[in-house]
Order: sequence, then structure tokens, then C-alpha cells
Amino acid sequence: MGKRPETLEEWQERYQKKADTAFDNYQWTGDGKYERQYSEYEMIASCIQTTINARDLMKQERAKRARNCEWQCDKLIKAEYSRSEVIKMLHDAIYW
Repeated sequence: MGKRPETLEEWQERYQKKADTAFDNYQWTGDGKYERQYSEYEMIASCIQTTINARDLMKQERAKRARNCEWQCDKLIKAEYSRSEVIKMLHDAIYW
């Protein structure tokens, strides 16, 4: 038995390999068991890939919001605002 996957990418790759193997076995034998295995493993690999994509989109969104906050902070440093205005502007930048 191989090493346990650590990342989502490794899990996705593992299940995609299982799906590919099951598909090849189905092609060679025509046994419905392999077709069911292929469908199951392909669905799991697809779900993991969807999770990976969602995680990456969230990282991009957080980076975009961080850049927006930096811009807001620079703007606030250059101008003089009251503390409550600063807090409101930063809150609006993060939770728009």
C-alpha cells in the first residue's frame, strides 16, 4: 500500500488514476463492475477537483481584497480621517 495522500491534489490524482484503471478494465473485460467503479471514482475525482477550484478562487478573492485594503490604507494615511471613518472604510473594503 502506498503513502497516504496529504493534499487535495494528491487525493484527486489518486482517484483519477483509479477511475482510469477501472475504465481500462471495463474496456478489456466489458464487466459492469468496472463500469460502476469507473463512475464512482470519476465522480469522487470530479468533486475533489471542484473543491480545489473553489479553494483557489477563494484565495484569489482574498488576495484581491487584501490589495484593496492596502490601497484604502494608503489613501487614509495620505489624508486625515477620524478613527470611525477609517474603520468604516476598511470594513467596507473587506465586506463589500
